[in-house]
Amino acid sequence: MALTKLKQPSRWPHATPVPGDKWSKIKDAGALITTVILAIMVGGWLVAVGLQLGRPVVYDSGGKVALDTFTRAKDVLTLLLPFLTTAVGFWLGTQGTTQMERQANKAAAEADLAQTTARVAQQTSTEHLVRATELEGQVEFWRYRAAAAEERVAALEDQFEEARREVVRAAEGDSETVLAQPN
Repeated sequence: MALTKLKQPSRWPHATPVPGDKWSKIKDAGALITTVILAIMVGGWLVAVGLQLGRPVVYDSGGKVALDTFTRAKDVLTLLLPFLTTAVGFWLGTQGTTQMERQANKAAAEADLAQTTARVAQQTSTEHLVRATELEGQVEFWRYRAAAAEERVAALEDQFEEARREVVRAAEGDSETVLAQPN
C-alpha cells in the first residue's frame, strides 16, 4: 500500500504565506533594498562626520555657536538611525520567521507521515487480527470434526470387532455342525 501525504488546508490561509510565494519574495526583496539604502545613507553620513572631525566650531558675532558639525551630525543620525534599526530588525526578523516556517512545515509533514503510517499499521493489524480470528474459528471447527470422526472411527472399529467375533463364532459353529453330521 502506497503512503501518500494528504495536504490539509490551513485554518488561516492569509496568516501563513507559502515559502517561495511571489509576494513573499517581493516582500523580502523590498526589505533588503530598504535596508541597503538606509545602511548606505547612515554609512555615508558617518564618513561625512568623520571628515569634519578636525574643523573647529564657528561662532557668530554675538558669541553663539553658528555651526557645530557634531550637533548637525547628531541631529541627522537621530533621524536616520531609527529607520535603519527598524529596517535591519525587520530583515533579521523576517529571516528568522521564514526559517521557523520551513521547520514548522517540515515538522508538520513528518507528523502527517507518521500519522498516516500509524493509521496504515493499525488498519493492517486489525485486518490480521480479523483473519487470525477467522482461522482460529476454522481450526476449532476442524478439531470438532476430527474428534467426531475419531469417535465414529472408534464406533466403527467396535462394530467391526463385534462383526468379526460373530463371523468367528459362526465359523466355529459351522465346523461343529460339520463334525456332528454323518458323512
